[in-house]
Amino acid sequence: MKKIIFLIFPVLFASAVLCAAQDDVSKWREWITAQQAYLDKVESLMDMSRKLALRQNSELGAAIKNKDTVTGEKVLADTTKKLSAIVDLLKALEPPAEFKEYHEKVVEAYTYRLKANEATIQKDIINIRNFTHTAMMSEIAAMESIRKLYISHDAPLQVIESIDKNVEMYKKLLASN
Repeated sequence: MKKIIFLIFPVLFASAVLCAAQDDVSKWREWITAQQAYLDKVESLMDMSRKLALRQNSELGAAIKNKDTVTGEKVLADTTKKLSAIVDLLKALEPPAEFKEYHEKVVEAYTYRLKANEATIQKDIINIRNFTHTAMMSEIAAMESIRKLYISHDAPLQVIESIDKNVEMYKKLLASN
């Protein structure tokens, strides 16, 4: 069984604030700071999801190594239930108007990650691949959306370059599958 790596796209908000502090970009800093409550909520949910994915990969790896399908199935079921709760919390967030497109793509990406987990439980190899691919495409779209938004608010070049590197990494991952 091929180990499925549950990638979560990087969160760029903290680095954006740090870069803004280094560069004297007061309008950017003022704008990004005003968005911080929303960004902190999204970051927290993404962090929960990353930790959940790491735990799942570790526990599934051990279950596969020990040929323990019962434990593997329990890990998948537990992770899927927790990921579903994260998706529900993301859906419940009210993004600032400017973040609407970005937020929709984030929710879409996590929804497809959830569907990929559900397909894994059902041992549906085709849909695991399809849902994972669609999730990654949504993650790229979310990063491109926030990039455009950040540019419109004169984000420092380092912030834009960081997003560009992450988009490129995701495109390479997609091309390799």
